[in-house]
Amino acid sequence: MKVLEYVLGVASVVLNDNDSVAEDTPSQFLEPGNVTANYSDDYSYYVFRLQVPGSYCQTSYCSHDIEEKLQPNGFKIHGIWPSSTGGNSPSQCRDDKFYEDDINSKTLSAMNTDWPSDRGSNDSFWSHEWSTHGVCAKDVPGYDSGYLSVDEFFTFVIDQYNKFNPTKVFSDANIKPSNDYYYNLEEINDAFKNAYGVVPANTCDYQDGKAWLMHISLCLDLDLKPMYCPDAQSSCRDSDKIYYGSLSD
Repeated sequence: MKVLEYVLGVASVVLNDNDSVAEDTPSQFLEPGNVTANYSDDYSYYVFRLQVPGSYCQTSYCSHDIEEKLQPNGFKIHGIWPSSTGGNSPSQCRDDKFYEDDINSKTLSAMNTDWPSDRGSNDSFWSHEWSTHGVCAKDVPGYDSGYLSVDEFFTFVIDQYNKFNPTKVFSDANIKPSNDYYYNLEEINDAFKNAYGVVPANTCDYQDGKAWLMHISLCLDLDLKPMYCPDAQSSCRDSDKIYYGSLSD
């Protein structure tokens, strides 16, 4: 079990997700390790991983065009991953190709806003998430039994993003994107605890004496209710001055 401070895996910084990443997969979305396909489709919860482009663009170079693409400020989707404890989460469960044309126009429009890649094409990033994780999603509440189709999976993820809406959670707690003003970990945890009843796992990246909030991982049980992430460790520290980065400062 490998503990990292920058990228977030199955449960925050406790990582066992052995994905590879296409060349144009956004760097803030990197998943550690090489592909080790686990064709078993058994899993016990979902990891809903979200990231903060405003923080990413403060710790890595983002062109003006990229910053425009990543607007508006707030959290964006990385993905939803069927997961299991003990580092044996499913991946690449079946061979089902990704075709953007299979996704309905309403969901696709939302994906372009809420699930963008920071470089390369959105299509390549979405294809990676589908072929690694989406193909394993099955028996999801609200859908017919069995595996989700491409359209169903991406609609499901967008629906969960709208349902849990971490950007609104922060806004309701008066936590606003800023590259000058910081928050403490208790404020961040309390915002999520008040909204979800649980505290998601988190990742901070440290640059020039600042702790930038990079990701959160909200774990969901098989009924899609928030739960504490199994064995989760978070890299943001109680003593940190944590910045919720902004694209527009």
